[in-house]
Amino acid sequence: GLGILLLQLAIDIWWKPLQIKKHFEAQGIHGPPYELLYGNAPDIVRMANQESSKPLPLSGHNIVPRVLPAFHQWVKKYGHDYVFWFGTKPRLFVPHPELVKEILSSKFGHFEKIPYKQAGPKGLAGLEGEKWAQHRRILNPAFHMEVLKGMIPSIAESGANMFREWSKLISSGANEFDVLKEFSVLTSDIISRTAFGSSYAEGNHIFDLQAQQLLFIFERFRNVYIPGSRYHVLALF
Repeated sequence: GLGILLLQLAIDIWWKPLQIKKHFEAQGIHGPPYELLYGNAPDIVRMANQESSKPLPLSGHNIVPRVLPAFHQWVKKYGHDYVFWFGTKPRLFVPHPELVKEILSSKFGHFEKIPYKQAGPKGLAGLEGEKWAQHRRILNPAFHMEVLKGMIPSIAESGANMFREWSKLISSGANEFDVLKEFSVLTSDIISRTAFGSSYAEGNHIFDLQAQQLLFIFERFRNVYIPGSRYHVLALF
């Protein structure tokens, strides 16, 4: 009864992670130490908050230490290949483009994608195995080189519209504007023109709702949920 349940819990949150850690270390792959239940998620959040509290340097284009401070520090400490922990699940950091391509295109099914059943319907990025292969075959014709060449005029028109809007902003006396938002609008406009024959202006409400959904999904992924933890007494302080 209770003893078996506690034993299984100890195996899942302590023994299995330690065995996985030893397995990687035997192959020369190290990483930050595993912390019970939460893994390295608190460290990732803490370092991100520390960096975001500092002013952004005006010179230089090396933004990795700013946007991914934990991964930047771990690369310097453990090398380019290392293992970190998100909850009780290990994550292998792979920076080599060719190896990433081989992993993602492999049909052997060894690469398990992060489950997000509660976050909404699965697209190609969330499918695995035969379903992934089937959807990939359906989508392949849409990304054929000749098809993509036919999209160039629409993409160029979206870019020209963006520059015209920037010219208006500069003429009106604007000294600065949010480039991140501008490129987000550009991407949405290109998708609207090439996939749906419309424009961002015609469907901006839908894109705004999708952006909000993504924020909710990312917030869900960054938190390691423990059943009942929301009612913990510490949450009151």
